[in-house]
Amino acid sequence: MENKKDLIIKAFEKLDANMLDVLLNDDQPYQDVSKARFVAELKKYFWEMKSINYSVFDYKAYKGVCQNCSKGKTGYSFVNSEGHSFMSMVFEESEDDFTDIYKCGSFCTENKEIEEEMTGIFFYKDDEVTYIPSAKNILEEKRCESAFSELMREIDTEAILSKKFYIPWTEKFGDLDDISEAFSGESYRYKSKVKKPLHTLKYYAKIVERESLAKKNWIDFLKIPIITKENIISWLIACDREFEFLKYGFADTTNFKSGYFEDSGLKIDLHEFYYYQNIAVILNKYFEWIPDDRSWASVIIEDEQNEELPF
Repeated sequence: MENKKDLIIKAFEKLDANMLDVLLNDDQPYQDVSKARFVAELKKYFWEMKSINYSVFDYKAYKGVCQNCSKGKTGYSFVNSEGHSFMSMVFEESEDDFTDIYKCGSFCTENKEIEEEMTGIFFYKDDEVTYIPSAKNILEEKRCESAFSELMREIDTEAILSKKFYIPWTEKFGDLDDISEAFSGESYRYKSKVKKPLHTLKYYAKIVERESLAKKNWIDFLKIPIITKENIISWLIACDREFEFLKYGFADTTNFKSGYFEDSGLKIDLHEFYYYQNIAVILNKYFEWIPDDRSWASVIIEDEQNEELPF
């Protein structure tokens, strides 16, 4: 007869977060967060895995041991027939139950090779049951709420975001998108609602400021009488250097009829990127003619050698 621990392991194998919700203890934290938060993240993670349909869902639990953070403690890695592990976890246990379950990033399985380890679940600092906000946290959370409210009001009112809104908005709240948190390990859920839109709109705030440069390059392109590789190679190289990665295209989800493009669920005014988008179309159209980075120097040197010396 299967005991509680066996049933919990089987629920992980079957990606059954609902069963885990029943089996895990309500008053017990797991991975330093409440059982409710732990199960909620598992439900979200399992749903995403099934939606993407990334791999074969025949996961089995393979025993192993942590090599670093909780060195020597045992647990399981859940691996399918393709060698993909959706997560490796330490299972601290008593005689008839698990006293803690948490993700392990330095796990070594016994007699099972893992081809690929997926990301697993993630928790924020303010998810932890022991979290006590500092004065800085309280102030930041209020600013995040203000930033999100301003963004939602603009979307509700205008639907399409223009530079008149997102340039001052990102200047006002840009510090909330703090990359240093990725290295400190202290990221906060209260920032999660604004972090992605801030990151996205900060990027376009920088790009839209280069629209005048894009216009200059566009006018130069129109002056080229006949489009041949020889005639436009210098123009292509210059634009590729000035507008990095633009040759790969700009805003796949573009609605020309309504005049916007989408990124991260935000509708952004396309008209403000008219010349930038035109440059992207040309660079992408003649993608094969653009030399890779290592070829730039030789092309430029060759052009310079073909010029008459001024002495």
